[in-house]
Amino acid sequence: MATIHINLYALPPGWSDGTVYTWPLLHPTIIYTMDPSPLALLSAEFNRVPGYVHDLGGPVMFWDLPYDYCQFSHPRSDGRPIREIFGHPSGGHYSSVRTFLVHVVHIMRLGGRTLAQCPCVLCRPPVRKPVKKKAGPASGNKGGGPAGRKGRAKKTVGAPAPAATKRAPRATAPRAAKA
Repeated sequence: MATIHINLYALPPGWSDGTVYTWPLLHPTIIYTMDPSPLALLSAEFNRVPGYVHDLGGPVMFWDLPYDYCQFSHPRSDGRPIREIFGHPSGGHYSSVRTFLVHVVHIMRLGGRTLAQCPCVLCRPPVRKPVKKKAGPASGNKGGGPAGRKGRAKKTVGAPAPAATKRAPRATAPRAAKA
């Protein structure tokens, strides 16, 4: 199969949702450089998914990122680069080419229509985890335990206390009448 060359930057106007307003601002301690290397990685990731290759009829070589998307890199403390892709309208960024590929494929399939159903990590709403209340120390120290701050008992939330069980009356010897 022949390699299909795709220039995502040249897609018709409105197909890309990228925006330069989410690119990183200048920072005094971090040097951001525009990095052209994600294209080979993006192409390789795309070609690893048999369904994508089958849908287009062959392996792909990307020539550019979608309009207003850009990869920036900045050094870690050990000197190795951290590469991130910016331009998503949510204000977030992709920390890997693999996570960005999901969004790219969705842009290519939609042809400029809504991105509301995009399954990428930045388009889908965040999953909210239920908040668990932790019990504080039972010592009655400030802010913790059932006694609270002023020594009064607090209402406790959770399972109700077990019901008291009735006991059989104690068997006692009959009392002698006092004379």
